[in-house]
Amino acid sequence: MNRLRRMALLLALFPLFSHADDLRIPARGGGLYQVVVVDGGSSGAAYDRETETISNTSDGTRICIRSIDFGDERYGLYNRFVIEYTHPEACGEEAYFDVYIEDTTTPVASLPVVQTLPGEFVETEMPLDVNVLGNHWVYVGWRNHSASLRTFGADELRPFATVGLVRTGSLAQYELGQGRFEPLTGKHRLKMVWKGNNAPVSAVYIGKAGGSGMGDAPQAAVRLWQTESGIGIASSASLPLGNVEVYTPDGKQVSRLLADGPSCFLPLPEGIYIVRLPQQGMVAKAAVCD
Repeated sequence: MNRLRRMALLLALFPLFSHADDLRIPARGGGLYQVVVVDGGSSGAAYDRETETISNTSDGTRICIRSIDFGDERYGLYNRFVIEYTHPEACGEEAYFDVYIEDTTTPVASLPVVQTLPGEFVETEMPLDVNVLGNHWVYVGWRNHSASLRTFGADELRPFATVGLVRTGSLAQYELGQGRFEPLTGKHRLKMVWKGNNAPVSAVYIGKAGGSGMGDAPQAAVRLWQTESGIGIASSASLPLGNVEVYTPDGKQVSRLLADGPSCFLPLPEGIYIVRLPQQGMVAKAAVCD
């Protein structure tokens, strides 16, 4: 009788778990991803229909997420990976979800895993340092943890600033476009994506608004004039100009000096130039014509 009861209990629990090849997990942002458990690890990972997670995982568990479209734009979408999981057990410092493009040996991203409260789901994310285009199968491996995975996402990076395009009327003429962003700290890689245009960019500047960068720094305090032999610069406040940098429209630096006085003159050949004074928060366009 006890044996029959145990068998009945096993049969009742069996439908809650599935190792089938047609599993679906929610895609972050909507829709479903088709998933295959290719390696259950030492515990035999499976999809738990009651908690709607891939559970019973362990170090070495590996799943395959089929057909993720990374897009086909010329410059890529600069994706980041996001995983939603729960892990109430303790885990060491080397606990990660390793993400692979196709069945390769080197992960393109390793997302850290931390201990959570029981029943608490958190997100871990990691930007992608390489461009990925097209449709791919993505593999996720468990390293030194047994977290239950609920959601996976491959998202376009959200821009921290957007600079509007200003029509210049000529390829030889450059204008200054500006964009604001929320306070940002630390050291970061800057990635730029052209959206709906192919405008040449001469230079990129990041500074404090109203301070020693671009922003709202008053440019009226500095006067710039153009002659047949060069460019003159003067500060109406009789303050040292500081660093003076001159670039060609294609971004090549042609002159740089430290002006310890309120004015200076830069002898330059005929051409169009971009003049930058970092300490004054000024960027201006100038032309030297015979």
